[in-house]
Amino acid sequence: MRRTHLVDGGEIDRRLSLRPGTAVRLAKKNELPHVLLPNSIIRFRWSDIVRCFNVHPVKEEASKKDFALKTRKELEQEHQAAESQGGP
Repeated sequence: MRRTHLVDGGEIDRRLSLRPGTAVRLAKKNELPHVLLPNSIIRFRWSDIVRCFNVHPVKEEASKKDFALKTRKELEQEHQAAESQGGP
C-alpha cells in the first residue's frame, strides 16, 4: 500500500490564502475532500485539493472565480482510477 503525504487544515489555509479554520470547516460540511483519521482528526491530500480547485499555474490576473470546483464523488473516482494505475 502506498503512503500518502497528508497535510493539516492550517497548511491548506496557508497555501490557498484562506482564513484560518476554513479548510476544516469546509471538510466538516463535505465541501472539501479530506481524510478522517481514526482519532477523528481531519487531514487533506494536497493532490485532491489541487484537483478540487482545478488549479493550474497561477497567472497574475487569475482570480478565485477562475477555479472550477469538482464534486467529492468526482474526486474519489479520479483518486481510485489513479491508484489502480499506480498514480498518486
